[in-house]
Amino acid sequence: MKRHLTNAAFGALDYAVYPIGMLAIAPVVLHKLGAAEYGLWMIVTSVVSAGGIMAAGFSDAGMQQIAMLRGAGKQAQLTQTIRALLAVNLTLGCFAAMLVWIGAPYAAHHIADSHVVTVKECIVSIRIGSTIILMRALEAVSVTVQRAFEEYRDTVQINTASRLLTLGSAAVLSASGMHVDRIMLATAALFAVTTWLQFRSAEKLLDAISWRPAFRIPEMRPLASAGVFVWLQATGSVVFRQLDRILLGLVMGAAAVAPYAICIQLSEPLFGLTASGLSALYGRRLHAISSL
Repeated sequence: MKRHLTNAAFGALDYAVYPIGMLAIAPVVLHKLGAAEYGLWMIVTSVVSAGGIMAAGFSDAGMQQIAMLRGAGKQAQLTQTIRALLAVNLTLGCFAAMLVWIGAPYAAHHIADSHVVTVKECIVSIRIGSTIILMRALEAVSVTVQRAFEEYRDTVQINTASRLLTLGSAAVLSASGMHVDRIMLATAALFAVTTWLQFRSAEKLLDAISWRPAFRIPEMRPLASAGVFVWLQATGSVVFRQLDRILLGLVMGAAAVAPYAICIQLSEPLFGLTASGLSALYGRRLHAISSL
């Protein structure tokens, strides 16, 4: 029971750090860079979140499969399932990143405020965000493995440190007069390190696994049959959680997003904290069922 409560606490912490941190540094960014720059940052962040959710939409189904195979002691099949999940996430991540990269110039002309935010800055910021989408898709695999093994501490500690450093760098850079493109560049660099650390942490739970993606029908069939519905659900959540800020930016420009984003950040955490805490019980339940 203690382990479940600890995992639930880490799950809640994993979710809470970023929105609370965003609210904490909002006054700094708004004061130093203005509403338009802050709005652009929120738009790019929403694009990254939306793309990351869509690219990693099969991860919950992957956690289900990995936890059940772990409980059944099928180590070889478990390894192949991880490689299959990596192949799926890599494919979806590349596709999402490519769409964002190609669509960046079109979006930038609608988002940019020529008096504050330039088209070039918008394009660069969005395209840096597209690389983060791909990294998020890959990182989700290592996080999924750790959660399937009921190991939340390491992954949450890495994520928490990464998010605090990301937010801290955003505050420092904005206070120094740097714009959103530099903030996104620092974010991408930190996220690359985070992704590497997450894979190193996941390797501790596995026996000499190869991280080479592999599409194999025996592992892909159960992953796809359950995962497609989870992916559709995750993709649908983008409409209610991220798309509003993106559309607002496209229609009204970056400055209009700033007050709306702050209001959303104040109201959103209640549901997320509950869901993140209870998700820790999911992997445990699957492992227990497969052990029967």
